[in-house]
Amino acid sequence: MSSKTHSIYSVKEAKRHVIALERWAGIIRSYAKAVGIPESTLRLWTSGKLPENSKNSAKQIMHPELDVEVYSKYEERLAQLKPTRDFDLQRMALAAAVKLGHWKDGWRSLESDVE
Repeated sequence: MSSKTHSIYSVKEAKRHVIALERWAGIIRSYAKAVGIPESTLRLWTSGKLPENSKNSAKQIMHPELDVEVYSKYEERLAQLKPTRDFDLQRMALAAAVKLGHWKDGWRSLESDVE
């Protein structure tokens, strides 16, 4: 039995990676390593086997405007062939939260997030 936890991906997220992978100049293995998604998962998605779109998914987006901001930064880095790791995405998300006013003085400014 594997001790690794499996991520839950939305159909929208899978489609984004398929499009990004088509634009990727390198091989699928290097893309998988750059984004931290298993190569086998990416191969399934490129063959058309997308994940089920579940409404009770644990990965629902709480602030879509942050997702849009971070994904645009991610696409810019991808176009420049710069590797982007989880830490980079976390920094981009924090910068976007500050820019959009969701994060002030190190504390979340949205009451709904505090619960």
